[in-house]
Amino acid sequence: MRIRKRRAAARDREIRKSAAPPRRPTLAALEWPEDVLGGTARLTALGSGRLMVENHLGIVELTRDSVKLMTRQGVLAVRGEGLALTGARAGCLVVEGALGAIEFPQGSRKGEPHA
Repeated sequence: MRIRKRRAAARDREIRKSAAPPRRPTLAALEWPEDVLGGTARLTALGSGRLMVENHLGIVELTRDSVKLMTRQGVLAVRGEGLALTGARAGCLVVEGALGAIEFPQGSRKGEPHA
């Protein structure tokens, strides 16, 4: 009798294990770009005077010549003259001014390790 119960319990465990959902997130399995999943910063430049940054984690530094933002890959720096934040909401902000350069975090290219 005990052997039958053990076999039945083992069979039930196998059935539950095979019916379990996959452990990978569904969105990652769809192979969507990281910026859609919120894993990396998304930058949209409108000319040389406006930059929208999405998926950032916060402001590190804000001056008239530099804006530094924390991202999952590291610190993203925007340099220029007369820079100002003109729009901000959770995870997204707009920088306006004479944009001169955008410095990406080290190792931010796909496939490279992040610091």
